Amino acid sequence: MPIVIIFSFSTQFANFLFQDGDYYRAITEYKRVLDCGIDVDTGAIMEKIGLSYALSDKYKLALPYIASAYQFKYNEKIKREYVWILLKNKKWDEAYFLTEDDGDSLLKIYRGIALIQKGQFKKGKVILSELLPKKMLPDEGNVDKIVSYIIPGSGQILSGNIRSGIVSMAINFGLGYFAYRAILGKDGYSAILLSLNLWRFYKGSVKLMNSIIKKKNEKKIGKVLIKYTPYNRKKGS
Repeated sequence: MPIVIIFSFSTQFANFLFQDGDYYRAITEYKRVLDCGIDVDTGAIMEKIGLSYALSDKYKLALPYIASAYQFKYNEKIKREYVWILLKNKKWDEAYFLTEDDGDSLLKIYRGIALIQKGQFKKGKVILSELLPKKMLPDEGNVDKIVSYIIPGSGQILSGNIRSGIVSMAINFGLGYFAYRAILGKDGYSAILLSLNLWRFYKGSVKLMNSIIKKKNEKKIGKVLIKYTPYNRKKGS
């Protein structure tokens, strides 16, 4: 009986540390409770350890504990936490599988994100369009992509990356100009060499534009995951 009382106090102390935002010490106390081997709510303790890691931005360490909590003590609350941490760990397939047929609005947002990150952009955006304000929605950047295909570098300028856009445009136009002059001068070797370099830089410009769009969308998705977390990050809540 004394041992049970001691570890009951230890659980309460761990909960106090968790509520106070002292997650590192809370993790130590929760693990001590698990290690004691007495009859405890293992699922609840696993959940608290996982959330303590997540609230410390250690998502990789949080994942196995939340996964165990989900197995021990399945409910909608833990499911939201589990899927959120899966997304933070870039486990798109697992996150989609868990949310595929769920009607919960928060889990639908997570499903939309998982679909976009899996490459099914349009399908994911349709889901997010029903639940998020327009300014938070990821964008395929079709206009920027088309403009970049026509005039290399212009898409980067339109998307706000002015310096890299100007450099890309200057290199592509410069190579194009000198390749054209080489063709007019019937300098076959120079024309081929310059054309090959032009093609390489042209593909590089398009690839860079796609990378910029991807980073912008990842930033937007990151903001969505911050705003639509399954728990309150404020200390003591």
